[in-house]
Amino acid sequence: MFSPGAFAGDRPEPELYLAATLIRVVDGDTIHVRLASGPIKVRLHGIDAPEASESLGAAATKFLRSELEGQSLEIEPIEQSDAYGRLVAKVLVRGDDVNARMIEVGYAWASRRYLRRQTADESYCRLEADARAAGRGIWVGAPSEWQPPWETRAQDRGEPAQDVNYSAETAAACIAAIGRPDSPARQQPGAGEPAPSGGCRIKGNINARGERIFHVPGSPSYDDTRVATAAGERWFCSVAEAERAGWRAPRQ
Repeated sequence: MFSPGAFAGDRPEPELYLAATLIRVVDGDTIHVRLASGPIKVRLHGIDAPEASESLGAAATKFLRSELEGQSLEIEPIEQSDAYGRLVAKVLVRGDDVNARMIEVGYAWASRRYLRRQTADESYCRLEADARAAGRGIWVGAPSEWQPPWETRAQDRGEPAQDVNYSAETAAACIAAIGRPDSPARQQPGAGEPAPSGGCRIKGNINARGERIFHVPGSPSYDDTRVATAAGERWFCSVAEAERAGWRAPRQ
């Protein structure tokens, strides 16, 4: 099993670790745990597991559950809250980085955009490259099927698929992409969109199922979302305005 011990220099002081017990595994990268302060939802930092609707989504969830059930957990907070109110953190069992383990066995991608330029985080890219080369988990099928979850979510929002060849991606290319938008086509997410006026920055998107969803600045999908006014999408000045118009927030 991968162990963070080789990267001890990146490990925070022990008092920054929170003891936790598992309540429920939601999916391959989200769990509910109980801290001394009460229950909280945790989004595993730096990884992106297959969506529930995707191939191996259920398998990723089952594997994460097998790693965590009955174990004493340590939570290393990375961000106090994401746009959905979840604590973003690394989860450890007996010192082993479970986030890294999910990538190592092929049940999650390295989430390039949200990794940090630290040795331990960069190791996620190397683990992904190793899992790909070994054909583990999500890397078993044909390269044409290797679509990262962030691309699946983009398609659910009605955006065209991006022509990115992940079959040839190297660990170095993954590391180089840390902190950048997830695909070259989205490095300038506002390109071609009418500029909002009057400070109206909330994006109203219609996905492939016809669902009307709004994205507020700073939310995970905000930068990746384009507003196609010709297709009925629009900008909003407030959440209340979006909800009155029939748009909803993304589901957690």
